Amino acid sequence: MLAATALNVPVREFGLCMGGAYTRRAPARCRRDEVLISAAGPMLNLCLVLPLAFLPRIGGQIALCNLVLGIVNLVPFPSSDGLHILRMLGSPVGEVP
Repeated sequence: MLAATALNVPVREFGLCMGGAYTRRAPARCRRDEVLISAAGPMLNLCLVLPLAFLPRIGGQIALCNLVLGIVNLVPFPSSDGLHILRMLGSPVGEVP
């Protein structure tokens, strides 16, 4: 949501469901912005791994959860950020599917 807002892409809705967090937003104006928005969540998960690992007691478990979540979100499963990124990188220049 923050990446979309920073790139001036209107966000209509943000929420949590059983499948995780989701956003409903307008399409970005270019492929680069679509890739940046899709990569922002998994990248945040991966960036949090090291700082969380040093928290006492449950930091290690939370760090591991963020690591797994970041990696799984980058795998091109249906409706994942990874699949969206892969599609954006494979689409013709200037086209946003």
